[in-house]
Amino acid sequence: MSDLLNILFSPKGRLNQKGYITGVLVCIVVQVGFMFAVSFLSPGGDSVGPGFLISLLGIILFCLIFWAGIVMAIKRFRDIDKSGWFCLLLLIPLIGLVVFVALLFIPGTPDKNKFGEPDRG
Repeated sequence: MSDLLNILFSPKGRLNQKGYITGVLVCIVVQVGFMFAVSFLSPGGDSVGPGFLISLLGIILFCLIFWAGIVMAIKRFRDIDKSGWFCLLLLIPLIGLVVFVALLFIPGTPDKNKFGEPDRG
């Protein structure tokens, strides 16, 4: 569990393809699971009580998943010996999609690079 939290929330180190794909899948499953839960638990109407809390929880979850995505991209760029600042490319429409797919398929540097030892996880 601590390895998964490290992958998702700690910007230190590098992240190989397997770890990146795992992290992305975890984020997708959590987001889709939350959306299904909301659709079944949502009271409907203009209720201020539970609807507001569900919306607030959704905003918090979105922020956590957004942060996890940025952290994973930073570590993945480091794994291919590029600066973590390249993760900002993911925010540009269409270019971001191409960069995301590239991060899934470009292998990392097999040995130590300027960002540290390779992730063996």
